[in-house]
Amino acid sequence: MGSSKNLRRSESLLTSRINNNFNNNIIAKGRWVSTYNLRQGLIKRHVLPRYGKPVDSEKAIRLLEPLLQEISGKQELNKLILLVAPTQKAYFQQKLHCFDSETMKHLGSTCITTKELQLMQQFEMLFKYEIVYTEEKLSIRSLSLNSSIISQILQRNKDALIHDEEHQPEPTIKSLRQPKIPVRMRASDVNRNKNMTDDYTRILWKL
Repeated sequence: MGSSKNLRRSESLLTSRINNNFNNNIIAKGRWVSTYNLRQGLIKRHVLPRYGKPVDSEKAIRLLEPLLQEISGKQELNKLILLVAPTQKAYFQQKLHCFDSETMKHLGSTCITTKELQLMQQFEMLFKYEIVYTEEKLSIRSLSLNSSIISQILQRNKDALIHDEEHQPEPTIKSLRQPKIPVRMRASDVNRNKNMTDDYTRILWKL
């Protein structure tokens, strides 16, 4: 009972700090990362805030990479699937769910800002993780206990991409070849061409 009160109090203090710093140059806000298992239920751990302005790619990478590693618990970001979903939190725009791309195991969920999502999109090709999107509000418990949910979302995204590619209009390419215009040759031109061919044939026979 006491531990749950302390947890709520800590969350309240954290939210207060977020509100006070909301207009500052925050890239990675402090927040809770949640996981779930049957034995312990919902588990929350704190992610420390990082502050800064991504004035260049190098600084943005230094902010993003440790944040994703801390949320997912994985050092190799190329083995991550990042599921972006809606959230009801007032000071965050999206919910981020992290999965292992090989086992589809749920690694952690947290809320992210628009700035953080933009950084993830910007460096998707560099870190080689995969970002997928859904409009569904998913519970951490269901994502943790049922790996088929993320598999179905991935499949729906792939099917949508294939459908879009199949229904793109064919590009209209105009032929660069000029239409052939029949040319009427004069009798003198025909005789001259014939003489040139005969001379060339005689030269070949001499060779």
